[in-house]
Amino acid sequence: MYAPLTFALIAAGLGFVSAQDNTGVSGKIQFAGVGYDSTFKPVKRIKDGEGEGCYCELSTSEKWFSGVNAPFNGPLAVHIRSPVNLTKFAHYISDDFVIGADNSSGWSRGAYFDYSTDVPHMENVTFLGHVGDTSECLGKSLGFIGADGVTKTKGNYPPAKYLNITDGVEYLLYSNTTCPKSKIANGCGVYRKGVKAFYGFDGATKMFLFEFTMPTYRAPAANSPSIWLSTDSLPRVTENYFNDTACSCISQGCGALNLFNANATHMNSSLITLQGQEDVEYADLIKGNVGDGYFERPTDTPVVGGVIFDSVGNVVTFIADNATFDPNLSAASVNEMLSSVPELGTTDHLKPGKLTAPKESFQWNAASTSKPGQIMLISAALVIAAVLF
Repeated sequence: MYAPLTFALIAAGLGFVSAQDNTGVSGKIQFAGVGYDSTFKPVKRIKDGEGEGCYCELSTSEKWFSGVNAPFNGPLAVHIRSPVNLTKFAHYISDDFVIGADNSSGWSRGAYFDYSTDVPHMENVTFLGHVGDTSECLGKSLGFIGADGVTKTKGNYPPAKYLNITDGVEYLLYSNTTCPKSKIANGCGVYRKGVKAFYGFDGATKMFLFEFTMPTYRAPAANSPSIWLSTDSLPRVTENYFNDTACSCISQGCGALNLFNANATHMNSSLITLQGQEDVEYADLIKGNVGDGYFERPTDTPVVGGVIFDSVGNVVTFIADNATFDPNLSAASVNEMLSSVPELGTTDHLKPGKLTAPKESFQWNAASTSKPGQIMLISAALVIAAVLF
């Protein structure tokens, strides 16, 4: 069973105790001040042996990530953990968009998937899953998925329409841009041999849209669906996202964002980031990263939801029935869509980081290097705790 599911099942039992007053069919959950400077040690070498011979060697040179929305300002992978029926998906980028400012730049669609008809339509979307070779410490490697979502195949195909994967497995969405050779200084960094390696969806200012349902599955152990984001390098290295501190960058702050993380009746949004929380206690870490408010889980009728990362560090997840998947969207139309849905709670203002990056900084998947700095680490147990709503 997939490692992310293991922690999601715990979250399902602890995260939603009862229905809240700030619950809505439509609405928005808001974060502000997202983005900070910090350092990490990228994977230098992957040793895929048995027992102690299976490990990841980290570089001795520390690299920086920095800027507005960091660590989410680089290419991201989209994770779909079933049971989810995904009928539409889109990725947009903007040069300069600020929520509430109609004179901002508009949005251009960079990727699109539509399975609302009998024939799927795909633009710059690659469907992958952990269906490849099995490693003792890394899990299965990435490969193309078949129509059932779990079988390895040779080409890029979406899961079958209305597929309801019931055992909690995940598939992922990437762009169609192929990664360069596995190398620490290349754009995709070091990754496992034999994986299908593609870039994620880039842009410091970006938006994702999804049309989906989360059907109820009779077995509680597999009834914890989620749509979430990670840095695109993480799945190329390991399937064990949250329980391998050497091969997973989560413990170094590369971040994850649960857009729609569900239990039986509700969905919540949460940020997994070390921003301003390097010395945080367990309970405060959980509280500080969870959005205020809940969406109702769409078990039968499709909804359109998504997330916006604007140009000043505002991150908003939303469900809005008037959201559209047009190739180009004006700033005014996106702001009108956001203003038409209620705030489900108060905005979570993240604390600023404690370091300042040099002018030339290294992003998670960039090829440039920078001056070393003091790395900020946190125990894997605390980072895993952020998944628990």
